Amino acid sequence: IYTEHSITRKSNFPGTFTCFFVNIYLYPFDTETCSLDIIVTGKDYDFTSLNPKVLNYKGRTNIAHIVVHEWDMMQKTFEDGLKGVRIKIKFGRQLTSIFLVTYLPTLLMNIINTATNYFEDTDFKGDIIKVNMTCMMVLSALYISVSTSLPSTSSIKYIDIWLIFSLMYPFFIILTQTFIHYVRKGKEENRNAIHPSLELEELSKLEKLIKNI
Repeated sequence: IYTEHSITRKSNFPGTFTCFFVNIYLYPFDTETCSLDIIVTGKDYDFTSLNPKVLNYKGRTNIAHIVVHEWDMMQKTFEDGLKGVRIKIKFGRQLTSIFLVTYLPTLLMNIINTATNYFEDTDFKGDIIKVNMTCMMVLSALYISVSTSLPSTSSIKYIDIWLIFSLMYPFFIILTQTFIHYVRKGKEENRNAIHPSLELEELSKLEKLIKNI
């Protein structure tokens, strides 16, 4: 009597693979999907069938600024007609930590810069320049530290646009306050200056008053 028996073999194959970040320009709002293709080649292909079941992800879902959202394993027919298994891992950024480290400080400094526009007394002109210059230096250091920590890409990232805007904002405030101060100073000089025709008119009135006396 012959009976059917099954033989099960379990093997571990550790390995590494490279993942390309195609949406890095959307940082920190980018989501990336990494794929790992498993194919049996050679003579073993005719005698081997890869049947995906359940993908058990045993790693951490939060790794530094990376958050693993989804993972899946499916059967896939590739371009050359070979059948295999594709593993997909979808991950994104930890927005809370990035917001607290990058966006919140720049937002607070922009609020301080805006508050300096309400200084009306001329004695505060020097303070306005000092506050905005200090913010520019801090924002420059922050921009350099963030740019060096990210991968170098040919495209401009969203966070670069925000940091450049935050860096240019105090610069335009300084130019605006300088222009306002220049205009006000010119008006005060014109107001204090005595026009020659008015001066002659006053002198003629003074002469008539003296003659009447």
